Amino acid sequence: MAAQGTTREDGFMSESVTDTPTPGRGPVHIGKYRVIGKIGQGGMGTVYKAVQTSIDRVVALKVLAPHLAQDAEFVGRFLREARSAAQLSHRNLVCVYDCGEQVLPSGKTAGGERTVYYFSMEYVEGCTLGQWVQRHGLPDERTGLELMRKLAVVLGYAHERNLVHRDVKPDNILIDTDDEPRLCDLGLAKPIDALPAPRADTDDAPAAEASPHGDAGLTQAGTTLGTPRYMAPEQVTRGQIDGRTDLYALAATFFHLFTGRPLFVGDDARSVGRMHVDQPPPPIRTLRREFSRETEALLLAMLAKAPDRRPADAAAVIARIDRIREGASRAAGRAQPRGATRAP
Repeated sequence: MAAQGTTREDGFMSESVTDTPTPGRGPVHIGKYRVIGKIGQGGMGTVYKAVQTSIDRVVALKVLAPHLAQDAEFVGRFLREARSAAQLSHRNLVCVYDCGEQVLPSGKTAGGERTVYYFSMEYVEGCTLGQWVQRHGLPDERTGLELMRKLAVVLGYAHERNLVHRDVKPDNILIDTDDEPRLCDLGLAKPIDALPAPRADTDDAPAAEASPHGDAGLTQAGTTLGTPRYMAPEQVTRGQIDGRTDLYALAATFFHLFTGRPLFVGDDARSVGRMHVDQPPPPIRTLRREFSRETEALLLAMLAKAPDRRPADAAAVIARIDRIREGASRAAGRAQPRGATRAP
């Protein structure tokens, strides 16, 4: 689950979760689900903790925002993509269970009705990646690379099945009670072969303005989905998107995780989006001198402006992380005093 709250100075969201529904605000039942409380809210809609009453299963229920629910084309895509994501199953993925719609009283006029669209997903006990940093501090290189590798694996799993996430960010990564990272909101992913070709008339179009709930840059139906702090240049300019777009966002996310500051900082979402297009990323060793040059080189490669200059796919990222870890292990072995016994 992703918590709502305010943005701290380091850019991560502060923790604040409402565990009980507010009387008179929002439905108590949606489809086959009984709402327990509100978890979070963003540009796409609201996430509730709920119970699937037929089997007494706790779920996270994402309800599409009312203004998006009025767009028939967007709703159709929302439901199709949720059904596609429901076919996926992976240890480091928050699984999508179900999707549907229900007509509810509008609450605005007597006898008025509105249609609510939703999808349910696995409820994960734990915290977002941003909250994990608040609790444990900035991770060391080894710990961060281990998390990054697991997320690259699950992204590769999705890419191999023709889905690109488009919104990898700290609030879409959960850390469960076993300290395993879990990628969520894949129900909003897009089939790669259905993504639009670049539009010549929007090359300079910036990302949408940030929302107050942390889902900055979730644009209107039919345009690019993403969050400006972690958005690849081709998303800002509405160019061609593929799996390498997710790899850029993964690197931007882990730059933030490692350093405690976003890759680029600007006055608003528009200026941050332009920085992704125009400005070179800062080398991580300018902020974390103890990090290896190999990790710095990997992040810079993943953050290349042109997708063709990034690692070709998630498997290439995984291979480079493995080489970095193997090199660190060899270096640690050489540093041991002669006669010392290495820990198993």
